[in-house]
Amino acid sequence: MVSRVQKQWWRWLLVGACLLAIAHFSGQHFAGQGLRPEIGHHTGLVEKVRELPPVSFSYSGQW
Repeated sequence: MVSRVQKQWWRWLLVGACLLAIAHFSGQHFAGQGLRPEIGHHTGLVEKVRELPPVSFSYSGQW
């Protein structure tokens, strides 16, 4: 069984990893931050996502 301290450690490790990723990518020039080249490598996945039904969320009964 994983102790409470170990769970908290893993959560903080994940938070730290996310912050490091943000710091790394925010240091790039604006032109280098685009996701188009990376998305272009996964055209099959993009097509599958486009085939999914539309999703909508309501907040307090409003669309």
